[in-house]
Amino acid sequence: SSITAIVNSFTYYGIAAIIILSTISFTFIYFASKKIVKPLKNEVNKLSKITNLELTYNGDDVVELSSQIESVRRLIDSNIKSIKAESAKLNYIIENMNSGIIIISGNGNIILVNSLALSILNRKKEDLENKSYVYGFVDLKITDQIQKAINEDVKFSTTYTVLDKTYAINISSLYANFVMSGKKAGVAIFINDITEQKMLEKVKLDFFANASHELKSPLTSIIGYQQMISEGIINNESEIRDATLKTIKEATEAW
Repeated sequence: SSITAIVNSFTYYGIAAIIILSTISFTFIYFASKKIVKPLKNEVNKLSKITNLELTYNGDDVVELSSQIESVRRLIDSNIKSIKAESAKLNYIIENMNSGIIIISGNGNIILVNSLALSILNRKKEDLENKSYVYGFVDLKITDQIQKAINEDVKFSTTYTVLDKTYAINISSLYANFVMSGKKAGVAIFINDITEQKMLEKVKLDFFANASHELKSPLTSIIGYQQMISEGIINNESEIRDATLKTIKEATEAW
């Protein structure tokens, strides 16, 4: 009976101890898991807002939290793919434009340059990208205008000649978040080949110069005959008729 009493006593105390320890353990685990899950829960809610995914996690279920994280991850992956597709599209347009394009940040570094601009400047991409704009241009007139466009609102146009090619260069300040550095603006530069246009202008000038030279002699004769008639130097009817015929002849030959 004494042994039975002792065993019963140990049993009761053991069960009580197990219950107390289990309660303490459960309470500790509950609050510890809640503390661990809270920052994760906050981050999931932030990501949900960023991705416009309507998820509001208020519970403490780790499985549910994991499910919501997976939903956000899938949406972020989808958005990244969309951004990459848009970037590829924009890059294709920039690379296939008929103009050379150079974008300079507010700190003076070239952040974008397309293939045509590289070809015109006879540079490689690694020679210019993320480098100062002075690596691209040696013309002080151009570099001065670029620096001016960084510090104030500027639109500037000039020509740039390389060997037998002539290019029109348009420089303007660019006020966009991705290029500005503090209050300093970025710079957009567009380069267009105007060699053919310049050649046509030269042909026109040469034509008018030659035409003027060719017309000068006949016109001088015509004016001379008409002045002699009007001033009475030639007053004989036959002489007037002869001068008139010569005037018509000169005009016809000039035509």
